[in-house]
Amino acid sequence: MEREADSGERLDGQLSGRILPGTGSLAGRYTVVSSDATRWVDAGRTASGWSGMSGAGVIVESPQGDLLCGVIREDVRARNGSLLTATPVSVLLADDEFTRIVTERSAWVPLVEPAEPTAILEPAGRLRSVLSPTMLLRADAEVVRFQGREEELRALEGWCEEETGGFSVRVLTGPGGQGKSRLARRLSEGLRAKGWVTGELRGDLRDLASAELESLRTALPFLVVIDYADARPMLVRQVIDHLRSCRHRTRILLLARDDGRWRTDGLAASHADEILARTPVTELAPLAPESGPAGARTGLFDDALVDLSEVLDATADFPGRPPSGWRALAAALRAPGDLDCAAYESVLTLHMTALVTLLQSGKAPVTTPHDEPAEGTLLRHEQRYWVRAGERLAPLPNDTVQRATAVATLCGAADPVEAVAALSALPELCSAETPLVAAWLRTLYPPGPDGYWGAIQPDRVGEYHVGRVLLDFDQPLPLTTLLARCTADQQIRAFTVLVRAATAEHLAGRTARTSRIQKALRDSVDHVDLGMDVLQYLQVAERFSSRGVEDFHLRLAQRLVEACRHEALGGTTAARVRLALALSSLAVSHSRGGRHDAALDAHQQRLRIWRDLDPSHSSRDVQYALALCGSGSYLRSAGRHQEAVRSWAEGIALMEAEARKDPGHLDTLAFQYQGFADMCHSLGLVDDTIKALRRAVAINEALNSARPDEQFTLNLLRGNLVASLASAGRLNEASHVGADLVEGHRLAALRNPYRDEPLLISALSGLGNLQKQLGRYEEACHALREAVGIAQRRKSLGIDTSDTNNGIVRDTLQLGICQADDGRMPEFLESLRHALDAWHQLDDTPPDHDHAAALLLSRAVSVLVDAGMLRAALEPALAALLHTYRLVCRDPKEHLGEQFRLSEIMNRINQHADNSWYEEIPRIEELWDRLTPLKLAAEESAREEILAGILKGKLRADL
Repeated sequence: MEREADSGERLDGQLSGRILPGTGSLAGRYTVVSSDATRWVDAGRTASGWSGMSGAGVIVESPQGDLLCGVIREDVRARNGSLLTATPVSVLLADDEFTRIVTERSAWVPLVEPAEPTAILEPAGRLRSVLSPTMLLRADAEVVRFQGREEELRALEGWCEEETGGFSVRVLTGPGGQGKSRLARRLSEGLRAKGWVTGELRGDLRDLASAELESLRTALPFLVVIDYADARPMLVRQVIDHLRSCRHRTRILLLARDDGRWRTDGLAASHADEILARTPVTELAPLAPESGPAGARTGLFDDALVDLSEVLDATADFPGRPPSGWRALAAALRAPGDLDCAAYESVLTLHMTALVTLLQSGKAPVTTPHDEPAEGTLLRHEQRYWVRAGERLAPLPNDTVQRATAVATLCGAADPVEAVAALSALPELCSAETPLVAAWLRTLYPPGPDGYWGAIQPDRVGEYHVGRVLLDFDQPLPLTTLLARCTADQQIRAFTVLVRAATAEHLAGRTARTSRIQKALRDSVDHVDLGMDVLQYLQVAERFSSRGVEDFHLRLAQRLVEACRHEALGGTTAARVRLALALSSLAVSHSRGGRHDAALDAHQQRLRIWRDLDPSHSSRDVQYALALCGSGSYLRSAGRHQEAVRSWAEGIALMEAEARKDPGHLDTLAFQYQGFADMCHSLGLVDDTIKALRRAVAINEALNSARPDEQFTLNLLRGNLVASLASAGRLNEASHVGADLVEGHRLAALRNPYRDEPLLISALSGLGNLQKQLGRYEEACHALREAVGIAQRRKSLGIDTSDTNNGIVRDTLQLGICQADDGRMPEFLESLRHALDAWHQLDDTPPDHDHAAALLLSRAVSVLVDAGMLRAALEPALAALLHTYRLVCRDPKEHLGEQFRLSEIMNRINQHADNSWYEEIPRIEELWDRLTPLKLAAEESAREEILAGILKGKLRADL
């Protein structure tokens, strides 16, 4: 409120201006400049032209609602215009009392959000209105408590807070409902508390204008999350290309249902392609896997019951409320007996089942088929919300209501015109009803800033609803008519939702439904006039990430090639380039279906286009070189190995020339060397493999001198080179590269111990083994001791205990064997004692590393027997016997050799056994009795395999 200088009366006043982000940060304040007129202040008077403005809110306009950026402090009396200072809202929220008062008065905890890009970001706060059953499960509603994921969260926080390097990208994958979005929100929340700027790009964006991209730049540490990255690969590349040059700490977290060639393919011919190709990918494991602790899923289910019941109790008009309330009902409910099924690996399925259990146990259950999944039952409860929200409309048939909500979820709409056009595809709605139904749908789910109506969420529930309406209704959804009346953006959304619906059915084992959805998709591609931009976008976004709809992707690729071929008849260079890219997509689709000759044919057409293209085209030479490398891959798949090697080598030679002209291509060159090495390795070309890996390592070493924070790819390549050199018997060279690998992992572990120390332990273990084989026992023992020491420290901190314990057993045994080979028996015995102590803690641990441990235990027993130390051999022999039993139970035929090796060891001991050994005979006989039938079965299987091989060879000879 502005104060009158003479009367002191306070009146409303408004200042329009802008905040200068580069001024005042050291003093912890904003500077607001404006050219707005102020009242004249007589000379000599102390009053300000903006007297009374102190404490006024500084508001930034936003499509999602105005944001409070701070409060005015003082007028610094500019000579021209106005210059005010303001206290930032981040400073205010650091005051606990301020936050408490705001929370009490608004019933909402205030959050700090970035102001400049707010129009392109999802709201950071929780969903305020939970009006329907499905809304209770939205990630942004945060109804069910966040729990678990400590390791994943710690790893992501470590990545964000690495001190070196300004820019970095990570990919987090997992099926719908795995918890990716909730984990990203939790990460953002923690970083905001530490002074970071965080934001998630809106889910409806496909690309960004230059000004929108520029709004993402900040001098503060910044995390930007991009969900649906696999469906928006070009947007991902836009953001990476714009932010990769940031000097300040910037992190991009990509969330996707699958990894794939949306990440690794060169779609933009830019640096973003190279960055994405080497970006680490983390697959988000189930929160409560089948192999996890007993009762973990029950605990999650019970917690979800409690949290959901509390919100239901706070929502007065939720139907079905029991007389004693939802919380009392939740306390009396028990988890279903089938929680050990694979379907419950999805945390969303657990939460959804808890919600359905609550609602079905209330006073208003719905009638359901016995085999209906939780999504279907939840949607039956959701229909009551639709009916309540539509009471002001003339009564609509239930099927029409469901079809209308499916249209809204499937297509979306940016404005009333698009909404009405989409609904007009439903023949049961007359022209007068359609606008009313569109307006009603708008009230159901909150739309985004640029949307007319929202959709059913979580996505998996909305996708199930669309699939059900498409497949199960007497009057099927008229998909072809609907798509024909949609805009390009709506068509893209519809195809994306349907592909995901088909994939979800495939993952749930309902493959017949997947096939029916795929047929609908194929029919739509064949009968709807899809524009070039729609075909191109869908082919890029969808071709690599979905299971169960490969035929649709192939038809999509064929349609795109047909359209591009027709366009290329005009002879323009741009049209021919688009045809080359379309042929690349077609080749990939054929390859994924195992049609290797067809894939090669499509790719060779692409190769010829780039070869014959005008040499003055900016990307012709690079794309031709990459096409030659790609031909190598397709020729190999077609069995033409010599041609494959020649083509890839020719492409690499051209890329070398391009990299000499422009060092910006070095990343791409290294990537091609890596692919060439993989191919040579698969063909048994050892020298070519090593040569290619050496060049890839050298390129990455040169690149990493300018970006020391990016060790991931370099360490991966060094590891592959060590393995190739060792398998070729070039142990001395392997140990030199192994030492570099250790130092690379050591550098990475300094920045992020939680994530990278396990890789350092593995590298040290491998180096120790190489040095032992070279007879450099002292160096080998030093490396192995360091590996064990790091693992023991991690164990003491409670970090990944299972893997750590297995590693301690393996590396301590390795250390002991090294000491024994060096003639240091007392040290060997001490190491063996430590290894056995650690081994005894593995009784309840899944035997992931038993193979290596069994071999090392057997070797230790041999050492003891050779030294005449039979009594000392007893305990490791029993451990080796139990290990072998575990291995043979897992795969009798695969581990037949371990059985024979152990038989030899046991026979040697029996020849020299003493009384202490005979005391253990009952236990030994018990294990041996268990092994014998498995051993006989394995031997019989092996004999059958050998006989089959002989017969196959004889048939070949006869032919």
